[in-house]
Amino acid sequence: MATRRLWAVGIDGGDLKTIGNELEAALRTAQTSRLLFWITWFFTLEAQPDAPPAKERGPAHLPVKARKSLIWFLVALLKEIAHETAFLSVDERAGLFGVLETTWPKLGTKGRRDVVAALAVSLQDHVLHKGGAMTLGPPSSGPSLGTVRAALTNLDSIYSSIGEEARKYTLEAPKLVGLTAAAEPVVKPRLSSQDKLSMVFSLSR
Repeated sequence: MATRRLWAVGIDGGDLKTIGNELEAALRTAQTSRLLFWITWFFTLEAQPDAPPAKERGPAHLPVKARKSLIWFLVALLKEIAHETAFLSVDERAGLFGVLETTWPKLGTKGRRDVVAALAVSLQDHVLHKGGAMTLGPPSSGPSLGTVRAALTNLDSIYSSIGEEARKYTLEAPKLVGLTAAAEPVVKPRLSSQDKLSMVFSLSR
């Protein structure tokens, strides 16, 4: 698996290995919704104060902190799979990832998310039609623009649905506290890491 080859022991947080494996499995088995979910999870986790550490993988023109972004682990994972499965020609692959690195500061968070998601969907389509194996034949043409647009719409719906669940949680939390007996001190509900990520989804809409 590409994640196993990419993940650096002692440098990358354990969560990166878990999420990377999940994302890679979704990509290789044509589970587009699941693939987009884990891409969204990467971007949400990146914004957390307690985000796991990551090896410096970004291009040299970015600040050190930006080069250690979790998203570069995701980009490196997609690049690894692209090389492994001969996605596009060698020159086309170099150009594709080179443009992504060059334009990174200009894209903004949503732009980066959409570009990475479109790349992942195109790569997934290639793996599906080529069987995920190296090939010496001509590269596949990739999915249609409509397919990519539909995937990005699905990505937005994932944000919306999880955000809606987070909003419901915040509305119900005071009621849960109110069930506490009067003689007992009121304890504010503690949010798990998953709840915190859901809250970020909510705020991102």
